[in-house]
Amino acid sequence: MIPKAIRDRIAITKYQAGASIADVMAAANIKCPNTLYKILNANDVRMRRPRGTTPIDDLVGPISHLLFEEGLEPDEVAVELLQPLPFIMQIIEERL
Repeated sequence: MIPKAIRDRIAITKYQAGASIADVMAAANIKCPNTLYKILNANDVRMRRPRGTTPIDDLVGPISHLLFEEGLEPDEVAVELLQPLPFIMQIIEERL
């Protein structure tokens, strides 16, 4: 059993070095991701992903920006985001 102070320091150091969550948890012998996040939050470690965001947020922002660049109005962007992806994929492919 690793003392909490050492466990926390290992977790913080590995996380700040860019290790994956799974690697950090394994190195610090942490069983639950929530425990890791509690340690990071308690030590004011800047999280890689802003609190309250999800992977879909990372996708919707850039897609919305692309749709605006294509000249769509905000209401049209909202409609397009609710549609299947072919129109959006076409724009992305044209940009590549």
